[in-house]
Amino acid sequence: MVRLERAPVLSTPGVVSIVSFGADPIPIPDVEIHGVRTMLRSGLAAEPCVFVNVGDRVSVKQGPLAGVSGIVIALKGKLRLVVSVPLLQRSVSAELDRDWVVAG
Repeated sequence: MVRLERAPVLSTPGVVSIVSFGADPIPIPDVEIHGVRTMLRSGLAAEPCVFVNVGDRVSVKQGPLAGVSGIVIALKGKLRLVVSVPLLQRSVSAELDRDWVVAG
């Protein structure tokens, strides 16, 4: 195994940190880096957002759904929060803003 000399890498202009799993550095796929760079250079309004996947259980921390927990789904290209009552075998969903949620 090749030992990574972290100091020269971290002193490179533009480098903030090294992505790693434990002590082992992990490469980020070029296609993902390209996607982020393209968005940032596009001139469109781009901003960081909470990373959620369809199927994740989340709790809403702000907005009109604050205090509610449920599961994230995608419908017509938008995220929605699904809240279910298993005993009644019923669910309801509402549009969800990523900035409102925390995982869990």
